[in-house]
Amino acid sequence: MKPLPLLLLTIGLILTAGCSALSGTLEVDSDPPDAAVYLDGEYRGNTPCTVRDLDAGSHMLELRHERYPAWQTEVEMKLGEEAGVIADLAENLVPEVALACEGSGDHLRGEEIVVTGHAVTPWKQVNLSVEAIDGDGSFAPRSYQVEVDDEYNFEYRLPTDSMPGGRYRLSARLGTGETENLTVTVLTEGEANVAVVREIVETYRETHTYSDADFFVCADMALDVWNMIETRGIGAKIAIGDVERTGEELPEADHAWVLAETSPGVWTALETTGGFVVVDDEQYLEGWSFDTPRAFKEYIDLSNRYNAATENYKDTERRYNRKVEEYNNEAEYLEYLVDSYNDRYVGRSLTSVEYRTAQDMKKSIDEMKIDVAELNGELGQLSRELEGVEQDMEALERQMRRLAERIGR
Repeated sequence: MKPLPLLLLTIGLILTAGCSALSGTLEVDSDPPDAAVYLDGEYRGNTPCTVRDLDAGSHMLELRHERYPAWQTEVEMKLGEEAGVIADLAENLVPEVALACEGSGDHLRGEEIVVTGHAVTPWKQVNLSVEAIDGDGSFAPRSYQVEVDDEYNFEYRLPTDSMPGGRYRLSARLGTGETENLTVTVLTEGEANVAVVREIVETYRETHTYSDADFFVCADMALDVWNMIETRGIGAKIAIGDVERTGEELPEADHAWVLAETSPGVWTALETTGGFVVVDDEQYLEGWSFDTPRAFKEYIDLSNRYNAATENYKDTERRYNRKVEEYNNEAEYLEYLVDSYNDRYVGRSLTSVEYRTAQDMKKSIDEMKIDVAELNGELGQLSRELEGVEQDMEALERQMRRLAERIGR
């Protein structure tokens, strides 16, 4: 019985060799490679890899890749079989594409449009095309091949130097036909500046409230908007006039607004009180303008003085007219007394009673003459006051005109 242990060892070796011969081997590869291999739920490495010691029978093979949906198949292994699987990971891929642009959708000509997107595709490219929707017809459609990264994202910086102002359709198209469209607008410098000043004046109106709409309120608003526009690098002027009629003189200007030079030599009117860009109203392109707030503020000071002088003139004129009426009444009554005196007493022999009456009337006439003379003196004084105020107003108006530049006419 002593040889028994050796016999048992030999059987063990035979059994071990037999199990190795009965297990299978599975070669696993994928396109693209580097997919995680799971066999019956157990991680066995990344493709390409070899899975050894597989028992005969059915096994569930799953490949996982960050850029593709999970790929699965059932593998039937035979005793001692050496099998192979090559997986096309794109089989389960659902193509899709999305497109976007940085910014609001309006882009200044000469600047790049940053086009971004997401493209789920087995290929690493997306076709980006550009075509004009409107415009002058001079733009020929263009197409670009854009690389897609491992996260299915892409970015392209579209130059606009040779794109006339107008709307354009951007299209991102996959090799499988899926397409996403996006409309963008390329603005000329003038159009872009109009958009800027429109935003300024509309925002200003929304954030500022004034109780009274008079010249000095709209002047304050025009000063504020002028400063905002100049800060954005767009030339501007403060304009004044009467937008309801033409032919007014400078002192009659009762409204203020802003003119912005949106293109060289092209001025866009901004109604700062109403908060909008003026379109097709020539009244806003007529009147007077000021290049700087300093000149406009000096004008406002002169205008205040001119208005005060105007009120003084009107008040003096009213007093003058009342005095004229009083003078005319007194002079008319004096003339009546003189005529009566002459008719009754001059060239006649008078009784003592008539003589005394004539003397009393003569005294009244002399007193009335003094009153009329005083009234005439007061009229002369008021006339000189009117003349002085008028001269002051003319001097103020000359100073105002030196500050203001005539526009439109």
